[in-house]
Amino acid sequence: MKKIISYTAIVISLTCGLVACSSSKTSSEKAAEKRITALQDSVAGVHAVRALKDCHFVLLADRISFGPRGQVFNNPRPETNFLYMLGDEGVVQFAFENGRLGLNGLGGITCKGRVNNLKILVDKKGDTRVKYSLFGANVSAQVDIVLYKNSDEARALVSGNFNSGSMTIYGKVKPYNGQ
Repeated sequence: MKKIISYTAIVISLTCGLVACSSSKTSSEKAAEKRITALQDSVAGVHAVRALKDCHFVLLADRISFGPRGQVFNNPRPETNFLYMLGDEGVVQFAFENGRLGLNGLGGITCKGRVNNLKILVDKKGDTRVKYSLFGANVSAQVDIVLYKNSDEARALVSGNFNSGSMTIYGKVKPYNGQ
């Protein structure tokens, strides 16, 4: 019995040692992975900046903050929570799917219309900022997007006549391909 316990202990310790060796990475491997991730983020950032400047983009929400207390809606569906611009046409859509019908029938709002007063600039930090007004049939919105330097991550502040406050969308900016 002692031999079985000793043998089992040896096998377990060897297995743990092998797992530890195989899962630990050298500092050069970690640095290389970090550099690759930074380059991928930078390339995504270049595509996002180009999409914003071409007015051909979509910002897919991965978090939304709204209301006077800054309530957060985590993990919204990007298919129903987004904003996009295609030339001089734009859409802002929120759908909280909370069981209550909103202006768009999905528990939120949709503002689709013409883009006016478009301003695109780069601030001192290197972040790209896009501001515009969106005028639809019954609703209008002011949109202020900040695309962070060397990234496709962005924040968009949306205020309009559809609620008493403003909403902030956090997500990724992607070139809009029309689908």
